[in-house]
Amino acid sequence: MKINSFIKKFIINKNEKIEKAISLIKKNGEDEKQIKILLVIEKSKLVGTITDGDIRRYLIKNNS
Repeated sequence: MKINSFIKKFIINKNEKIEKAISLIKKNGEDEKQIKILLVIEKSKLVGTITDGDIRRYLIKNNS
């Protein structure tokens, strides 16, 4: 499956650390008119999404 280069900036592997997700959302939010969502993939299949709100809730819940 060929993925558009614009969309590639919003893809993260399911096994990546939260720091990577934070970094990508921050970068993409600045570059792409405040788009703050990531597509989560596993074995080349979409398995979910992550938003900046999801990350905030995770950090509040885990106190870190």
